[in-house]
Amino acid sequence: MFELMIDGYWSDVHGIFYPDGTVRDPSIPAAVLGFRRKRDEGMVYPNANKEGYAQRGISMVKEALEEKTKVFRAGRKSIDEVLEAAEFCANLLEACELVPMYDPPTARIARIRKAGDEREARKLAYELALLLQEKCLLL
Repeated sequence: MFELMIDGYWSDVHGIFYPDGTVRDPSIPAAVLGFRRKRDEGMVYPNANKEGYAQRGISMVKEALEEKTKVFRAGRKSIDEVLEAAEFCANLLEACELVPMYDPPTARIARIRKAGDEREARKLAYELALLLQEKCLLL
């Protein structure tokens, strides 16, 4: 290892830890400590739809993106509801390692939440629900 801290000119190549204590990739310090992924028989695969959670996330996104108004509620769902549904799906996808983590969906959600861009929020929520559906074979 050339440098432990992600800082300066070589930050895109070297380093494990950011100055605030977060890490580039948790598998790096795990490997340094001797932890490694099981690669042979007996490996247990993650199940994003355990207890119907993937289906629940997809339903949450569908409901949040619904354009129809309900009797008790006028207008479209707020951006917060759309992002909450998207985050539910993103957490499942990330935890089950079903998406690349170089730019995690939860980081994208945080950027959209900060910008307040409803169009991007709706687009990302739809993409995450579709991806969760495909990865969990809920077609």
